[in-house]
Amino acid sequence: AASREREEKDLKTRFAIGIVLSVVIFVGSMQHWFPFLHGIPRLPLLVVMFILTTPVVFWVGSRFFIGALKAARQKTTDMNTLVAVGAFAAWFYSSLATFFPRLFTGAEIMPHVYYDGAAFIVTLIILGRLLEAKAKGRTSQAIQRLIGLKPKTARIVRDGIESDIPIEG
Repeated sequence: AASREREEKDLKTRFAIGIVLSVVIFVGSMQHWFPFLHGIPRLPLLVVMFILTTPVVFWVGSRFFIGALKAARQKTTDMNTLVAVGAFAAWFYSSLATFFPRLFTGAEIMPHVYYDGAAFIVTLIILGRLLEAKAKGRTSQAIQRLIGLKPKTARIVRDGIESDIPIEG
């Protein structure tokens, strides 16, 4: 129970930090939607989004990278691999587009960034893990309550005489 509570607390902290940063990153990504951001030059805004996205991907989402590495050692893949690869790809591409835009403009491509996607992928999967942990906790508590409902005695009828005997468990 204590381990489960620590896990829930950690997930809550990671989710809270992730969602706050993700919303800020989203606002920065959609600069054209928010008039108060129109006066901010694009490059400084991209650098700020890079700075905000990096802890979301690599701290909030660290469990996905750890899980993906464990799966890779076992020569397999799982959901952690999917989340880690997706979030890292979006972060890495966006980082290249931020700091080395000529890689894309040389090919006459206007680079877009996906910091918001990387951040929200990690944050929403953490939310799923948090909800799963809470559900498991409630299930464990329900099982404990059911075990507590186990009768303490049994009534036995022998030769027409009823008697209560303790149940050993």
